[in-house]
Amino acid sequence: MTNMPKLKYSPVRERIVKTANDLFYSQGYHQTGINQIIGESEVAKATFYSHFKSKEDLCVEYLRDSAKYSMNVIKEMINKIDDPVEKYMAIISSLINFMEETNFRGCAFSNIASEIVDKNNPIRKEVKFHEDMFLSVIRDVVQNLKESDKRFNEIDVEYITKSYYVIAEGALTASRNYHDFWPMEYAIKTIEKLIKQGQIKESRNGSLYLSDEGTIIAKGTLDIFPDLKKQKQEKQ
Repeated sequence: MTNMPKLKYSPVRERIVKTANDLFYSQGYHQTGINQIIGESEVAKATFYSHFKSKEDLCVEYLRDSAKYSMNVIKEMINKIDDPVEKYMAIISSLINFMEETNFRGCAFSNIASEIVDKNNPIRKEVKFHEDMFLSVIRDVVQNLKESDKRFNEIDVEYITKSYYVIAEGALTASRNYHDFWPMEYAIKTIEKLIKQGQIKESRNGSLYLSDEGTIIAKGTLDIFPDLKKQKQEKQ
Protein backbone atom coordinates (compact mmCIF):
# COMPACT_ATOMS: atom_id res chain seq x y z
CA MET A 1 0.00 0.00 0.00
CA THR A 2 1.10 3.51 -0.51
CA ASN A 3 0.10 7.08 -1.00
CA MET A 4 2.56 9.90 -1.22
CA PRO A 5 3.94 10.71 2.25
CA LYS A 6 4.42 14.25 3.46
CA LEU A 7 8.16 14.54 2.95
CA LYS A 8 10.71 16.62 4.84
CA TYR A 9 13.07 17.29 1.97
CA SER A 10 14.26 20.26 0.01
CA PRO A 11 11.63 21.33 -2.57
CA VAL A 12 13.69 19.88 -5.43
CA ARG A 13 14.32 16.52 -3.74
CA GLU A 14 10.67 16.34 -2.71
CA ARG A 15 9.59 16.97 -6.30
CA ILE A 16 11.85 14.19 -7.57
CA VAL A 17 10.57 11.66 -5.03
CA LYS A 18 6.94 12.62 -5.63
CA THR A 19 7.41 12.21 -9.37
CA ALA A 20 9.02 8.81 -8.79
CA ASN A 21 6.12 7.84 -6.54
CA ASP A 22 3.59 8.64 -9.26
CA LEU A 23 5.52 6.98 -12.07
CA PHE A 24 6.73 3.86 -10.28
CA TYR A 25 3.24 3.22 -8.98
CA SER A 26 1.32 3.92 -12.18
CA GLN A 27 3.58 2.33 -14.77
CA GLY A 28 6.09 0.18 -12.91
CA TYR A 29 9.77 0.35 -12.01
CA HIS A 30 11.26 -1.02 -15.23
CA GLN A 31 8.95 1.02 -17.45
CA THR A 32 10.06 4.22 -15.76
CA GLY A 33 13.34 5.68 -16.97
CA ILE A 34 15.55 8.25 -15.29
CA ASN A 35 15.08 10.67 -18.19
CA GLN A 36 11.30 10.58 -17.70
CA ILE A 37 11.68 11.21 -13.96
CA ILE A 38 14.06 14.10 -14.66
CA GLY A 39 11.75 15.56 -17.29
CA GLU A 40 8.57 15.36 -15.23
CA SER A 41 10.38 16.61 -12.12
CA GLU A 42 11.56 19.59 -14.14
CA VAL A 43 15.10 19.35 -12.84
CA ALA A 44 18.44 19.26 -14.60
CA LYS A 45 20.22 15.91 -14.93
CA ALA A 46 23.08 17.19 -12.80
CA THR A 47 20.59 18.22 -10.11
CA PHE A 48 19.03 14.76 -10.12
CA TYR A 49 22.39 13.05 -9.67
CA SER A 50 23.35 15.44 -6.90
CA HIS A 51 20.47 13.94 -4.90
CA PHE A 52 20.44 10.32 -6.10
CA LYS A 53 23.20 8.13 -7.49
CA SER A 54 20.79 6.00 -9.51
CA LYS A 55 17.17 5.09 -10.15
CA GLU A 56 17.61 2.23 -7.68
CA ASP A 57 18.65 4.63 -4.92
CA LEU A 58 15.64 6.80 -5.68
CA CYS A 59 13.33 3.80 -5.53
CA VAL A 60 14.76 2.72 -2.17
CA GLU A 61 14.09 6.15 -0.70
CA TYR A 62 10.58 6.25 -2.17
CA LEU A 63 9.77 2.83 -0.67
CA ARG A 64 11.27 3.74 2.70
CA ASP A 65 9.17 6.89 2.99
CA SER A 66 6.06 5.15 1.70
CA ALA A 67 6.48 2.34 4.23
CA LYS A 68 6.65 4.76 7.14
CA TYR A 69 3.67 6.70 5.84
CA SER A 70 1.43 3.69 5.18
CA MET A 71 2.19 2.14 8.57
CA ASN A 72 1.47 5.44 10.34
CA VAL A 73 -1.88 5.66 8.53
CA ILE A 74 -2.84 2.14 9.65
CA LYS A 75 -1.70 2.73 13.23
CA GLU A 76 -3.60 6.00 13.48
CA MET A 77 -6.72 4.29 12.17
CA ILE A 78 -6.66 1.34 14.59
CA ASN A 79 -5.68 3.52 17.55
CA LYS A 80 -8.97 5.38 17.16
CA ILE A 81 -10.92 2.13 17.64
CA ASP A 82 -11.61 0.86 21.16
CA ASP A 83 -13.28 -2.48 20.46
CA PRO A 84 -10.58 -5.18 19.97
CA VAL A 85 -12.60 -7.16 17.42
CA GLU A 86 -13.37 -4.05 15.37
CA LYS A 87 -9.68 -3.12 15.61
CA TYR A 88 -8.77 -6.60 14.35
CA MET A 89 -11.14 -6.35 11.38
CA ALA A 90 -10.32 -2.73 10.53
CA ILE A 91 -7.04 -3.49 8.78
CA ILE A 92 -8.51 -5.81 6.15
CA SER A 93 -11.71 -3.76 5.83
CA SER A 94 -9.74 -0.61 5.10
CA LEU A 95 -8.07 -2.28 2.12
CA ILE A 96 -11.33 -2.18 0.16
CA ASN A 97 -11.22 1.61 0.31
CA PHE A 98 -7.55 1.50 -0.62
CA MET A 99 -8.24 -0.60 -3.73
CA GLU A 100 -11.04 1.74 -4.75
CA GLU A 101 -8.89 4.85 -4.27
CA THR A 102 -6.05 3.37 -6.32
CA ASN A 103 -8.31 2.00 -9.05
CA PHE A 104 -7.20 -1.56 -8.22
CA ARG A 105 -3.52 -0.83 -8.81
CA GLY A 106 -2.78 -2.63 -5.56
CA CYS A 107 0.19 -2.66 -3.21
CA ALA A 108 3.16 -0.63 -4.42
CA PHE A 109 5.60 -2.85 -2.55
CA SER A 110 4.30 -6.12 -4.01
CA ASN A 111 4.13 -4.57 -7.47
CA ILE A 112 7.76 -3.48 -7.40
CA ALA A 113 8.95 -6.71 -5.75
CA SER A 114 7.47 -8.65 -8.68
CA GLU A 115 9.81 -6.75 -11.01
CA ILE A 116 13.01 -7.39 -9.04
CA VAL A 117 14.31 -10.97 -9.24
CA ASP A 118 17.38 -10.67 -6.99
CA LYS A 119 16.32 -11.18 -3.38
CA ASN A 120 19.46 -9.33 -2.22
CA ASN A 121 18.65 -6.23 -4.23
CA PRO A 122 18.26 -3.15 -1.96
CA ILE A 123 14.76 -2.63 -3.36
CA ARG A 124 13.68 -6.11 -2.31
CA LYS A 125 15.16 -5.51 1.13
CA GLU A 126 13.05 -2.37 1.52
CA VAL A 127 9.96 -4.32 0.46
CA LYS A 128 10.70 -6.96 3.09
CA PHE A 129 11.21 -4.24 5.70
CA HIS A 130 7.73 -2.90 4.92
CA GLU A 131 6.18 -6.37 5.05
CA ASP A 132 7.82 -7.01 8.43
CA MET A 133 6.33 -3.75 9.72
CA PHE A 134 2.90 -4.77 8.40
CA LEU A 135 3.22 -8.15 10.12
CA SER A 136 4.19 -6.41 13.35
CA VAL A 137 1.08 -4.21 13.26
CA ILE A 138 -1.15 -7.24 12.67
CA ARG A 139 0.61 -9.15 15.47
CA ASP A 140 -0.01 -6.31 17.95
CA VAL A 141 -3.70 -6.23 17.05
CA VAL A 142 -4.07 -10.02 17.41
CA GLN A 143 -2.18 -9.99 20.72
CA ASN A 144 -4.48 -7.23 21.96
CA LEU A 145 -7.48 -9.34 20.97
CA LYS A 146 -6.11 -12.37 22.81
CA GLU A 147 -5.64 -10.36 25.99
CA SER A 148 -8.94 -8.49 25.75
CA ASP A 149 -11.47 -11.28 26.22
CA LYS A 150 -11.34 -14.78 27.67
CA ARG A 151 -13.13 -16.05 24.53
CA PHE A 152 -9.90 -15.45 22.65
CA ASN A 153 -7.30 -16.51 25.21
CA GLU A 154 -6.60 -19.78 23.38
CA ILE A 155 -5.87 -18.32 19.96
CA ASP A 156 -2.41 -18.82 18.54
CA VAL A 157 -1.18 -15.26 17.95
CA GLU A 158 1.59 -16.17 15.50
CA TYR A 159 -0.61 -18.51 13.48
CA ILE A 160 -3.42 -15.99 13.12
CA THR A 161 -1.00 -13.12 12.43
CA LYS A 162 0.66 -14.91 9.54
CA SER A 163 -2.64 -16.27 8.24
CA TYR A 164 -4.07 -12.74 8.30
CA TYR A 165 -1.03 -11.42 6.44
CA VAL A 166 -1.12 -14.09 3.73
CA ILE A 167 -4.86 -13.69 3.19
CA ALA A 168 -4.60 -9.91 2.97
CA GLU A 169 -1.65 -9.95 0.57
CA GLY A 170 -3.29 -12.59 -1.61
CA ALA A 171 -6.54 -10.65 -1.71
CA LEU A 172 -4.76 -7.45 -2.74
CA THR A 173 -3.08 -9.26 -5.63
CA ALA A 174 -6.25 -11.06 -6.73
CA SER A 175 -8.30 -7.87 -6.49
CA ARG A 176 -5.76 -6.13 -8.69
CA ASN A 177 -5.73 -9.00 -11.20
CA TYR A 178 -9.52 -9.21 -11.42
CA HIS A 179 -10.05 -5.47 -11.08
CA ASP A 180 -12.84 -6.35 -8.69
CA PHE A 181 -13.70 -6.22 -4.99
CA TRP A 182 -14.76 -9.85 -4.55
CA PRO A 183 -11.30 -11.11 -3.41
CA MET A 184 -11.29 -8.48 -0.67
CA GLU A 185 -14.80 -9.44 0.39
CA TYR A 186 -13.80 -13.09 0.68
CA ALA A 187 -10.68 -12.10 2.60
CA ILE A 188 -12.78 -10.19 5.13
CA LYS A 189 -15.00 -13.23 5.70
CA THR A 190 -12.04 -15.59 6.02
CA ILE A 191 -10.14 -13.36 8.42
CA GLU A 192 -13.27 -13.00 10.53
CA LYS A 193 -13.60 -16.81 10.64
CA LEU A 194 -10.06 -17.09 11.98
CA ILE A 195 -11.27 -15.78 15.34
CA LYS A 196 -14.98 -16.67 15.28
CA GLN A 197 -14.18 -20.09 16.68
CA GLY A 198 -12.24 -18.42 19.45
CA GLN A 199 -10.01 -21.47 19.71
CA ILE A 200 -7.94 -21.80 16.56
CA LYS A 201 -4.60 -22.96 17.85
CA GLU A 202 -1.88 -24.39 15.63
CA SER A 203 -0.94 -27.96 16.43
CA ARG A 204 2.78 -28.52 17.02
CA ASN A 205 2.56 -32.23 16.19
CA GLY A 206 0.74 -33.62 13.17
CA SER A 207 -0.28 -30.12 12.11
CA LEU A 208 -1.04 -31.06 8.51
CA TYR A 209 -3.96 -33.01 7.09
CA LEU A 210 -4.21 -34.49 3.59
CA SER A 211 -7.66 -34.03 2.04
CA ASP A 212 -9.34 -36.48 -0.35
CA GLU A 213 -8.29 -34.22 -3.21
CA GLY A 214 -4.66 -34.57 -2.19
CA THR A 215 -4.39 -31.03 -0.88
CA ILE A 216 -2.29 -30.46 2.22
CA ILE A 217 -4.42 -28.59 4.75
CA ALA A 218 -3.28 -27.05 8.02
CA LYS A 219 -5.39 -28.40 10.87
CA GLY A 220 -6.34 -24.88 11.87
CA THR A 221 -7.94 -24.53 8.45
CA LEU A 222 -10.40 -27.31 9.28
CA ASP A 223 -12.21 -24.98 11.65
CA ILE A 224 -12.51 -22.40 8.91
CA PHE A 225 -13.85 -24.78 6.25
CA PRO A 226 -16.53 -27.07 7.77
CA ASP A 227 -16.61 -29.43 4.75
CA LEU A 228 -12.96 -30.34 5.25
CA LYS A 229 -13.52 -30.83 8.97
CA LYS A 230 -16.47 -33.15 8.30
CA GLN A 231 -14.38 -35.08 5.77
CA LYS A 232 -11.66 -35.67 8.35
CA GLN A 233 -14.14 -36.74 11.03
CA GLU A 234 -15.72 -39.27 8.68
CA LYS A 235 -12.31 -40.82 8.10
CA GLN A 236 -11.68 -41.34 11.81
